[in-house]
Amino acid sequence: LVWSCIGYMIFMTVLNYPRVDLSDNWITRQFAEEVLQEVPHQSLLFGHWVDLTPVEYLRVVEGQRPDIILFDYSVYALRRFNELQANGYSKETTWQITKNEIYQVVDDHLASGQQAFSLGENEILENKYDQEPVSKWLHAITPSNSYDGFLP
Repeated sequence: LVWSCIGYMIFMTVLNYPRVDLSDNWITRQFAEEVLQEVPHQSLLFGHWVDLTPVEYLRVVEGQRPDIILFDYSVYALRRFNELQANGYSKETTWQITKNEIYQVVDDHLASGQQAFSLGENEILENKYDQEPVSKWLHAITPSNSYDGFLP
């Protein structure tokens, strides 16, 4: 029985290795390099951790593009949501505070005269900002003309 199990594991490894070997798959790196080429100097890059992590790797580990600011709204929101919930805030209040803090990061960057971009169109930003596609990956974030100061 032991030799049967070992034989089966070897057989499955040989059979499946070509299907799971990703050593020649450079898609994620190419994506991150393209994003870094597209982002203008001294810009804020706003995105979800799935999209920002490869960009962050090139920036932090390889030292590419230290001039840009990466803002991972999903990790930030999760951390703040948990902190606020632990302090007794309701889910609705917690989410509103977190969104307002995220908006403040974008507002501060735009107020400084620098540009802000989102990796793809982002639903968190849609109530307060316009997001115009400017390249394959980036959407320019600008204050919305239709924003009335009320956030749902």
